[in-house]
Amino acid sequence: MVIISGSSGRVSWRVRVPEFSGAPVAAEVNKRVRAAVAGPIQRARREGRRDHGIKRRLDGEGTVVTNDGRTVQVRVIYGDYLSGTAHPADYVTTTVVDVARRRPITLDQVFAHPTAAYGELRGQILAAAGEQSSTIDRSGLSATAANWANWQSDRTGMVFTFADGQLGSRGLRQYAVPWSAVGPLLTGYATRVLAPR
Repeated sequence: MVIISGSSGRVSWRVRVPEFSGAPVAAEVNKRVRAAVAGPIQRARREGRRDHGIKRRLDGEGTVVTNDGRTVQVRVIYGDYLSGTAHPADYVTTTVVDVARRRPITLDQVFAHPTAAYGELRGQILAAAGEQSSTIDRSGLSATAANWANWQSDRTGMVFTFADGQLGSRGLRQYAVPWSAVGPLLTGYATRVLAPR
C-alpha cells in the first residue's frame, strides 16, 4: 500500500491505495489508480475554496477487487469530512485495467449497445434493491455513462457502486448484477476479459 497525502489551505487528504510491482502492467495500473484518486482530491480542494476557512479532510481506502491475470480492478472509497457537519460525503472511484493490453477498460468497450444496456441494468438494480427500490431516485440510474462509471466484475457478475446521494439517499449504494443478466449485454471483448471462464 502507498499513502497519497497532502494539504492545500484548510483542505487535507490521506488516501491509501494498493501499489503494484513486478508485472509489466504494474506501472499502468499504478498510474490509473493515482489518476482516479486525483479527481476526488481536486473536488475537495475546489469545494474547500468555498468553505469560508472551515477545515475539510478527505480520507480514502483502496481495495483490490479482482486480480485474475486478465484484469486488475481497484475500488477506492472516500469520506469527505467538513468540520461541523453531521456526517461525511461518501465517494467512490473504480479502475479496471486489461493486463494483456495494459490499458483501462471503459464502459463503451464493455457493452455492445451502452444506452440499451444501461436501461436493462436499471431494471436489474431496482430488482436487486427489492423493497428499497421505492426510495431510489431513478435519475441516478438514467442511461448516461457517468451514472454507471463505478463498476467492477467478479465471478458472480458486475457490481455497480453509486455515490452518496446519486440514488437519492445518504451513503454509498452497491448492487450486483449476475452474469446471467449481464452476459447478453457484453461485447465479445468484454466477455473474454471479464466473464468467468
